[in-house]
Amino acid sequence: MPQDDDELATSQSDSMAALYAGADSVSLAPTVTDTRQVVAVLEDYFAALNRGDYVGAYEYWVNGGGGSGRGLEEFTRQFAQTTSVHAQIGELGRIEGAAGSRYVRVPVTVHTGTTTGEHRQLEGAVTLRRSLVPGATEAQRSWRIYSTDLDFLAEGAVGEPD
Repeated sequence: MPQDDDELATSQSDSMAALYAGADSVSLAPTVTDTRQVVAVLEDYFAALNRGDYVGAYEYWVNGGGGSGRGLEEFTRQFAQTTSVHAQIGELGRIEGAAGSRYVRVPVTVHTGTTTGEHRQLEGAVTLRRSLVPGATEAQRSWRIYSTDLDFLAEGAVGEPD
């Protein structure tokens, strides 16, 4: 049934209010733009780790890296024995809204090589966040890593990821 102009304006106003209020009930399919941005952040993050650019990787976390739960020195130290990092990024989940932010969970499989010649495989998800509140900085409005939930699946001799 077609909506008249008043109903359409009210519907759009309600949608915008929910967007900025961060209504808990907001759940959206990712847009093409969101998908590209999220995948780019993850690809760049894992590429930085692979290059040994831990300062660059750290900055992909919310709060300038602080969201990793570690200071830069500790974050860097955790990769001391890592020689390579390659990730397979899965399909984005639905975008959830809460308190003026958007969150999306992305499945990943990560393959790492170590200085001891071992290959490790981790699997799980990375959750990314962006802020939509008025006055948010450019960094806050950009997708950033909010949390990870990765578990070791395999360890063994170095091999190429499948």
